[in-house]
Amino acid sequence: MGKGLVLDVTSRIKASKEAATSHYLEPMVDAMTFQGKLWGTAQDFNGMMIFVNLDFLGRRGLTAPTESWTMDQYRDLAKKLAAPDKQEFGSTNFINVVGQAQFSFMWNYGKHHWISPDGNKSLVASATSVQAHQFFADMQFQDRSIPWRDNPLAAGTSAATGHVALSTVWGNYPYQLTETWNRLGVTPFKWKMLPFPKGPMDQKDHSQGHLWSIAKNNKRPDAAWAVAEFLGGIEGWKLWAQTHGQPLAVKSPELWKV
Repeated sequence: MGKGLVLDVTSRIKASKEAATSHYLEPMVDAMTFQGKLWGTAQDFNGMMIFVNLDFLGRRGLTAPTESWTMDQYRDLAKKLAAPDKQEFGSTNFINVVGQAQFSFMWNYGKHHWISPDGNKSLVASATSVQAHQFFADMQFQDRSIPWRDNPLAAGTSAATGHVALSTVWGNYPYQLTETWNRLGVTPFKWKMLPFPKGPMDQKDHSQGHLWSIAKNNKRPDAAWAVAEFLGGIEGWKLWAQTHGQPLAVKSPELWKV
């Protein structure tokens, strides 16, 4: 948007009954909005969470923490849950990846991401970033509560198969979970979602939104809008709910029941 490549569709969305922002959850509307203008219709909204295998905890005589849990509580719980010799792990290395989970934990430790706000300095090796990475390294090598190269998860096992108690997942994971259970013949287990644990400086999760946008130089913007209005409008989401499941961006309780 800042480079003038995307068409401003604010007036079109405000005039539309199908793609009105009133249909959508607040985070989806936030994703559609930049500098007070709307830049696309609602393609998708999703947030990251911690997936907790309640049956796994129950076998260890443990209960799930509250939503205000801390990193120390997370580490302690993962350590109590791990039985690596049985291919059962408390968690996985959330920060040893490039992307959303790493963003969240670097922020919760130091309130920054990879680079400074002005874009001029790398913060990957900041003191708080090192602290966050060291935390997971200690879980991996000292606690042995998370798998790694010399003690990996067995092929074909994962949180979905019941071999990892605490995992980072997207909000639509339950849909994938059911598919995996059916495909692999896994016995269903009880689970719940929690926000990321609180770090020394904050407690944030990562989320993302995707839009049906139109290029500013599109030669047929009205035709492109007709497509964007349907796909990102409530009628398109009704079709999505019938064929794919969770309408993640939509407020309507009726569509969530489809």
